[in-house]
Amino acid sequence: MPSFIPASWPHFWQETVLFLLFVIALGLLALVLGEALPRRWFRYDSPFFRSRPWEKNGQIYDTILHVKKWKDKAPDNSRIFPWLFKKKVMSFHDPALSLRLLQETCSAEAVHWALTALSPLLFVFLDPIYALVYGLLYDLIGNLPFIVIQRYNRPRLALIYQRQLRFQQGGVQ
Repeated sequence: MPSFIPASWPHFWQETVLFLLFVIALGLLALVLGEALPRRWFRYDSPFFRSRPWEKNGQIYDTILHVKKWKDKAPDNSRIFPWLFKKKVMSFHDPALSLRLLQETCSAEAVHWALTALSPLLFVFLDPIYALVYGLLYDLIGNLPFIVIQRYNRPRLALIYQRQLRFQQGGVQ
């Protein structure tokens, strides 16, 4: 046990503190790396980010998980850190802003998938049962909802972006 965690604490609290430190460290690393990655790497129409037929353009997430009811209540780093790109949809008339928002959804999804992939590292720091339980909670509460939000929002944002491009090129909206 690290020396900054009192040995007199019950084992549950020792493991919980280690888990929280792990989540904070991983979250800060993800924030820094996620913001440092060039947005041009994130193409909303790439096979990884493109909506699958079974997703029904994101509608499956509202049908099953009612994402529309809770997505705006989920934490958003752009609300906490004012220098980040605001992900709240405003009245975007500029396709460049809509494209950037699409790229942000891809970046956020990629970061949460990466965090999910790294969660087995908990087995290095915690007893196996704590690593399993906390890892599942971390993935189910801390990552999966944010992946769902991105996959729900992206098809609608892509449609708006495509309409903006057609309008800008003199086509019918």
